[in-house]
Amino acid sequence: MGNDGARLETKEAGGTGFIAFHAQGEANWTRRDYATLAREGFMRNPIVHRAVRLIAESAASIPWLLYEGVREIETHPLLDLLERPNQRQAGATFLEALYGHLLLAGNAYVELVDAGGEARELHLLRPDRVTVVTDASGWPVALDHREGAARRRVMLDAGSAVHLTLFHPLEDHYGLLAADVRAVLGAQTRLSYGADWSEYFGYHPPDGSGDVFFHLDPLWANPAIDAVGIDNYMPLSDWRDGDYGGGNPDGFSGPYDLQGLGASIAAGEGFDWYYPDGAAREARMRLAISDGVHGKPWVFRYKDIASWWSSQHFDRIAGTEKTSPTDWIPRKKPIWFTELGCPAVDKGPNQPNVFPDPKSAESFTPYFSSGGRSDLAQLRFLEAHMKHWDPAAEDFEEANNPLSPVYGGRMVDFERTYLWAWDTRPFPAFPQRADLWSDGPHWSRGHWLNGRLCNPDVGALVDAILADHGYDDAIIGEVGGSVQGYVIADPATARAAIEPLCELFDLSLREENGRLVVERSGAGAGAVIEADDLVVDDAETVLETVRIPDHELPAEALISFVNPSQDYQAATVRRTRTGVPGARQHMIHFPGVLEPGQAGALLDDWLKRVWYQRETVSFAVPQPNADFSPGALVTLPASATNSDFLITGIDDGMTRKVEARQIIRAAPAPWRETVLPVLQPPPLVAGKPHVLFLDLPAGAGGTEPTEQFRVAVWQKPWRSQIVFASPEDDGFASRQLLTRPASLGQLVEDLEPGVEGRVLRNSYIRVELFDADAASVSLQQMLNGANAAAVRSAAGAWEVIQFRRAEQVADNIWMLSELLRGQLGTTDAMLAGAASGSDFVILDDAVVPAGLAPSEIGLELNWKIGPAATDISDLHFATSRQIGGLRARIPLAPVHLSARLAGADVMLSWKRRGRLDADGWDLPDIPLGEEKEEYRIEIAGPGGETVRTLSTPQPNWLYPEALIAADFGVRPGALEVTVRQAGGPTGWGIPSSSHLKII
Repeated sequence: MGNDGARLETKEAGGTGFIAFHAQGEANWTRRDYATLAREGFMRNPIVHRAVRLIAESAASIPWLLYEGVREIETHPLLDLLERPNQRQAGATFLEALYGHLLLAGNAYVELVDAGGEARELHLLRPDRVTVVTDASGWPVALDHREGAARRRVMLDAGSAVHLTLFHPLEDHYGLLAADVRAVLGAQTRLSYGADWSEYFGYHPPDGSGDVFFHLDPLWANPAIDAVGIDNYMPLSDWRDGDYGGGNPDGFSGPYDLQGLGASIAAGEGFDWYYPDGAAREARMRLAISDGVHGKPWVFRYKDIASWWSSQHFDRIAGTEKTSPTDWIPRKKPIWFTELGCPAVDKGPNQPNVFPDPKSAESFTPYFSSGGRSDLAQLRFLEAHMKHWDPAAEDFEEANNPLSPVYGGRMVDFERTYLWAWDTRPFPAFPQRADLWSDGPHWSRGHWLNGRLCNPDVGALVDAILADHGYDDAIIGEVGGSVQGYVIADPATARAAIEPLCELFDLSLREENGRLVVERSGAGAGAVIEADDLVVDDAETVLETVRIPDHELPAEALISFVNPSQDYQAATVRRTRTGVPGARQHMIHFPGVLEPGQAGALLDDWLKRVWYQRETVSFAVPQPNADFSPGALVTLPASATNSDFLITGIDDGMTRKVEARQIIRAAPAPWRETVLPVLQPPPLVAGKPHVLFLDLPAGAGGTEPTEQFRVAVWQKPWRSQIVFASPEDDGFASRQLLTRPASLGQLVEDLEPGVEGRVLRNSYIRVELFDADAASVSLQQMLNGANAAAVRSAAGAWEVIQFRRAEQVADNIWMLSELLRGQLGTTDAMLAGAASGSDFVILDDAVVPAGLAPSEIGLELNWKIGPAATDISDLHFATSRQIGGLRARIPLAPVHLSARLAGADVMLSWKRRGRLDADGWDLPDIPLGEEKEEYRIEIAGPGGETVRTLSTPQPNWLYPEALIAADFGVRPGALEVTVRQAGGPTGWGIPSSSHLKII
């Protein structure tokens, strides 16, 4: 940008594949073409790859339904085309690719191709090979498709192509317009676009052309957009370690000087000056941001929000402004900070858009950062913005956030400031639950506010303590550091209460104009005074130096504190100073809450200070000499050292006698990360499991009776369940292990008796599912056995049903419709119906055989079911007495009963059903499935008692005229007939009863 603008950096989060940084810290962007982003951002990024695949596969699995009005059309050429779009792809594969194009490119192009005759095929066009062609009015009319050197045009008005898009704020034809989004979301939803702080205000091509484009103004001016959104990660400082020795060019007293940070919101880098490259940043060679031609430097200042907001915008071509402004109307819309944040890392305000990622090869720290953690960096950054923008803040300046005469609100709607980032995962489960979340190690120095937003900085803590002791007007200067808690266990003076803080965080106290001043030693001293005019008195020493002997200084220091990551237990950190004589040890008892890495860094600094500050000096200067006051820094040429000395006391008389101690003015030791202990998940506490035993007919997943006695178990939280059985009250043996919870529930409405063997379009049941889901299937899938379930009928037997459609209508409530009732011969249960509250089970792989032995069929057994690896007690295990394996051996009820006249006789006939291997169509008749064929017939008159019971070996019986006369006298017009097939443990099968008219 030459002399006319600042180089910009944009926010990154350390993700792999999208951006790489070279040695000088400037961004080297990945190419923005589709192929490169698909390769780097999708194919080489396992997280993105997995996310896109999951979304695309899930969307592609949803079945297509075709309706004409409210009538569903089950067969249609369109459905056939979606089922098989082309010879190369099945429907699911085609749709998965389509959704993938949408997710990766924001666009998908589908072409309808004639394949000869009436056949048609659908083909996808790769997004990077397609260009939208518009007419003179800007409306899309065609797609230009290129394949290598070949070019062809597909017309949109011919219905041979479709262009699908996702939202794109800068394009009319490659994404939804803001008005379309408004139409979808409605007037009650407020819309904006979170633009990066480096792009919201315009685009300045780095080609020396002099072009200036307010490229987002069409979006900002759109009536559907309510506000200008900015992801605000603008730098507020330019602090280096060398600045601790004095001489910060921006007047900061420390890296997190609140006054300096606040002043830099509308000043400093990105406002007054910029660095053209990394080398200039290293050398601190700043270039002023100017606009010599038009006198509008705000055009190039990303921090000059007020000028940008309150001015008309004119694009420039080759440095020449257009005569007409853009659509932006000054002061028309408020500004939202859609993101505002700073990493909790050393010198975070230097470059708030980056943070270290311990798991990434592209981990990046702010400019000149040690990489150590600093909660104060994040806190002061946010405090500075709050004081600057919030009208309710103390000493708020109107010019910082003016009112709009258009809409009557502030330029920056502070209520719409969204801090990055507050995580809904609870602290300390995040970041310590490594078994649940893998990004926990990023928390320590990241943008997260959880776990530290409420931690007081040391300055605020000291101010609160002094206020509690009556020092309401104390002046808190530049004080570094933060704690997570502080304990004053006993009544104490203000000095005693803050003494541990002063010792550990190197604070000095002095009185100034009757008020107490607290600050980091040397922070508020201003320029260093050179004491070269000392008083010479024959009676006293001109310059007296006192040095503490090495053996009296500690070679080792320990600090005790409270560790928040260990359930607030007491902890100790030890540090040693190598290469010094003696073994003197010093113990610091700090009554506060510190993270171990922070405690270690503070102890390193304390040990270094003790050794460095072991020299004190005393001297006298002529009167008057007000500069020599407590808290001032001086150098003493007469001491033959370049060290700085902090004045700790004065004594006025004919001369001003001064006492001072040597101080160290250097960067503090970095707060190194400590590995947070893994927070173990709480023990799973659950009551007895919900257990259902199902004695099912043959064919429900098997034919053996032992396989059809099944068990279904649900428990939350789920633990693998073990099944025990015994014929007595002890001696239980393991029978089954269940690793999956069954999908159980209960009816929420009565289920009336139904009709067997037909798909009833208007039939449905409402069920409550316990932490389970259901899904719709096609008719073919249902007829092939899908979506089977069992309902406990009012008679106690289980009715097997199937459903085609599943719709969740309320929390945990599902409507299952298009039912097949009485499946697998459970007609008797169907005819009994089921009351609301009856048990419901989805018959899937989680419903397993209970473990019945063949010799136990028909025997009553005691069953115990409960979590594996727990004691078999009534506290954890459900108990039940069950008889199983009978239903699968009972013959099914005959069907199609009829009564026809055969002369003066009546022929009764029916069709038998088979319970074993009876689904085949390749034999003239189904297998018998029983030891012999025999039927029991019971005959009664309409509404009367049974008059005759008999057996027959074939599926019919001739009722002779003589017997009819003996039973009824006169032949009735109808008969009540019940037929059972012989077999099974009870001798006779399920009855089939019918009222038969004699025809």
